[in-house]
Amino acid sequence: MFSIVIPTYKRDEDLEECLKSIRENSTDKNIEVIVLHGGFDSTAAVCEKYGALSVLDHARENGKRVKSLWAIINDGIKMAKSQYVLYLNDDCLVMPGWDTICAKYFEDKKTGLLVCRAKGIGQDPNFRIIRTFFFDYPCANYAIINKETGILFDEHYNWYCADADYPLELAYRTDYRIVESTEDLVIHNHKIDENRLEHDSSPHVRLDENYHFKKWAYFKRVNNRVVKMNVVEMFIKIVKSCIKKVLRPFYRIAKKIPDSVIYLRDMIRYPFEKRITYNVYGYSANKDYVKNYIFLDFFPIDRKNFVLSTFHPKIQFFEPSSNNLKLIKRKTNQMKIFITGECLHSSVVPTAKLYEGNMIDDVDISLGFDFISADNYIRYPFWLWTCFSPTRDKSVIKSKVDLFNSRSFNKTKLCALISSHDKSGIRGKLMNHITSLGIPVDSAGRYAHNDDSLSTEFSDSKEKYLQQYKFNLCPENDAYEGYVTEKIFDSLWSGCIPIYHGGEKTPEPMVLNEEAYIFFDTLNPSPALELIKELANDDEAYAKFVSAPKLKESATDYIYDIMDRTYLLFEKVFYKYFPEFKGRE
Repeated sequence: MFSIVIPTYKRDEDLEECLKSIRENSTDKNIEVIVLHGGFDSTAAVCEKYGALSVLDHARENGKRVKSLWAIINDGIKMAKSQYVLYLNDDCLVMPGWDTICAKYFEDKKTGLLVCRAKGIGQDPNFRIIRTFFFDYPCANYAIINKETGILFDEHYNWYCADADYPLELAYRTDYRIVESTEDLVIHNHKIDENRLEHDSSPHVRLDENYHFKKWAYFKRVNNRVVKMNVVEMFIKIVKSCIKKVLRPFYRIAKKIPDSVIYLRDMIRYPFEKRITYNVYGYSANKDYVKNYIFLDFFPIDRKNFVLSTFHPKIQFFEPSSNNLKLIKRKTNQMKIFITGECLHSSVVPTAKLYEGNMIDDVDISLGFDFISADNYIRYPFWLWTCFSPTRDKSVIKSKVDLFNSRSFNKTKLCALISSHDKSGIRGKLMNHITSLGIPVDSAGRYAHNDDSLSTEFSDSKEKYLQQYKFNLCPENDAYEGYVTEKIFDSLWSGCIPIYHGGEKTPEPMVLNEEAYIFFDTLNPSPALELIKELANDDEAYAKFVSAPKLKESATDYIYDIMDRTYLLFEKVFYKYFPEFKGRE
């Protein structure tokens, strides 16, 4: 029923793994596989070994590239004998029985494109379906194309964006359906190599993006179709764009006026030597926990001496948002601090990957999730921001740890989920597993929303809402070593049993008691599901499980050590920039 098209270039090892998985994991053992390559004998040998058709791609002449990636793929699609063609990268593997599962989606003859959900390993450990820039369609990456639609990839693209372009063309030119798989059908074993770096840094990437945005600038989505704007709509969009361009410089100036007024006011109110302006650059710049909560407490002077202002701030906090990279790298005499509540190694927040390494070479202080040895870096995970206020008093930390372990609540409901998205796919997978046990999941966030009571009855208090529930689905966005946010701690604080995925199976081993939560292994879900089912149906077993200490005895010393080192680092850097304050407070 299916054919597979694989473009490759000098990656025989990856290709061999790919072809092996196809032969081992396909129900149809005679499935047609077409490999398009640069004419290398070693690649042809790999194809012969696994019964794949070896085809010269004619992409280069005299060492110069003359054909785009998408033209190569189109050649393979045209050559394929089957009506349904899977486009696959050479560093991808297929899951067992993928073709049997996919066949069900094409029982509807009007299915024109099936986008397969991918499980990422290697450099990019995400479960995902990548979405387009326009109109929220899934990209035709790891996708099966119905040749009857007559739509092929746009060969004007060189490297990027044609997989985003394909579903738009399909929705514009045909009435075929675009479908997303609910199962993981492909493993993307993403690796970094010289060929990929050359690909990713190609000047054609920017050209592709510009072409893509211009091509679809005057289209819109109507239900499941893409249609061209009429003349009036185009005119209005052009006028708005022109107005924005003209007003943009004035808007930037206007944005600074309120901060400038505050700055001038505080120049009068406070003596110059007693006032330090600071600013937070990032996606949470308007949230109180960054502006006024935790980090100012680490400075060795009274908090009242700090004034928030974007107008010539002397201390700058940076988060991994899209506009900060140049600001961080700019050489100034301002004190710079990098903080992150996001994993810097995945594509769930695309801009975060720009900050891998936690910017330790560009800032004075860096706080993050990773285990890095550097004089200016401290591992300060997000759960510490939200659960423990800065202090050098160990007894205060111990009191909070004891409170974690002693809190209990009367539980009237079974399982809750509070989340705004499922970009990695893990939350949907957990929900499906839990509901298969006959346990309903109340979802009060934007994702899979089915419960309004968080806002209508609990005034958006996550803590009070969770106090009703025995279980809380609280997986991280990414399963990456050290990446542990507030999710599991919020669950424990509200007396829930966390059903958790993330943190490399042992989240915060010096702090969390592994007997107080259920780790959900997506590759081996049976142990977790059996335990959840037992606890949901046996009150005595549940009471015993939930009575275990949430945090370990070692938690107090571990948290105190982090905070003490943070105080010392902030003090050292602060006095470097502001020696006049030393000994004054």
